[in-house]
Amino acid sequence: MMKTPRRLRLILIAFVVVALLLVALWPTSRLVDTAVVGTGSVRHTVEAEGRTRLKDRFEITAPLAANARRLQMEPGDRIARGDVLVTLEPVHAPALDARTRRQAEAAVEAARGRLGAAGEQVRAADARAAQAIAEDQRSRPCWSGDWWPARWPSGPGPHAWPRSARPPAPGSSAHRAA
Repeated sequence: MMKTPRRLRLILIAFVVVALLLVALWPTSRLVDTAVVGTGSVRHTVEAEGRTRLKDRFEITAPLAANARRLQMEPGDRIARGDVLVTLEPVHAPALDARTRRQAEAAVEAARGRLGAAGEQVRAADARAAQAIAEDQRSRPCWSGDWWPARWPSGPGPHAWPRSARPPAPGSSAHRAA
């Protein structure tokens, strides 16, 4: 009989927890604006200040470092083919300090090393080509047709031999006797 009051207490606690969750999660009403629907025209204007920009903008660049000595045109001037737009004056090269000089010399030495390695690769390729040519020349007499006896007129290879001249097949009685 002691179990019944304990079970009743647990059921009551679960009921209270569920009731509190329902109260906490229940949606609340919200205030909204209401209006009467009608027909009419829409009038909306935008007033702002702005600047106009060029539709096509061209930028003139040079592939070298230089200073523009003199601009001969003004914005809005018309130009024709061959007109000089600007005169460029080359920038004086700065003096090489010791570190920059060593870096430049190291770059030159590295380039010379790569050039030497490329030359060795060319010589090795030439040697391989000469070896292939020599191998080809050496093997040509074997396949020329003069090497084969006259009784085998169809050319080199066992498939072209007459039946009487073919070597015995492996496993045959003639092969075991030989």
